[in-house]
Amino acid sequence: MHKNATILAILIVILMSWICAASGGEYTSILSDGSINPASLAKLMANGQLLIVKETNGKFKYITSAIIINKPVEEVYKVITDYANYYKFMPSCEEAKVVKEQDNVKDIFFHIRFTFAKILSWNARYTLHTEHFPNKGTRWTLLKDDPTIKNDISDTWGAWELFGLSDGSTAAFYTVYSDIKSLNWAVKVALSQDPSLEVALNASTCTMVLKAVKKRCEVPDYEPNLKK
Repeated sequence: MHKNATILAILIVILMSWICAASGGEYTSILSDGSINPASLAKLMANGQLLIVKETNGKFKYITSAIIINKPVEEVYKVITDYANYYKFMPSCEEAKVVKEQDNVKDIFFHIRFTFAKILSWNARYTLHTEHFPNKGTRWTLLKDDPTIKNDISDTWGAWELFGLSDGSTAAFYTVYSDIKSLNWAVKVALSQDPSLEVALNASTCTMVLKAVKKRCEVPDYEPNLKK
């Protein structure tokens, strides 16, 4: 097993309860629900990007993807919380801005323009209530308790979980769930005809986001969304 894989296994054993404990047990990921052996997970990560779909009784729950980023955890944390510049590098992101802030909690407005397989496309505007854990990660849920906020999706939640490795690199885990069928009638019809699209759409988002963050961290001037 790669040296980093062994270190990562130890880190996961020690830190796997962090997000779950912070959320009062409401949030789960592959690191917090104990369904995967940490050593096996670490070995898989040593070979490249990891994508795990979590289901219960055949029903999709969430997706977690993971990757090694060749930058210190502090630099990765700066990139994932650099909301004002998301439009430069984050897939499908037209705009992201902090609309409310108190200590390490921020409400962040997003405008996303998404196209999948050149067949489905839509715009979505929504606001996420996001908790920040400096140099460890973030956790978010859809802001639903403010009557002045209009969201184009009925539910979405997720988290970043970051683990620094001994060689200065970072193991980054990105977990997400989005109620895709609530976006518009076309998506709802497509999902009714092919339910597997729900996993495919979430998986596509998860994979692209991780790759974009890795690239942005390792190549700071990486700005694919800007017109040249």
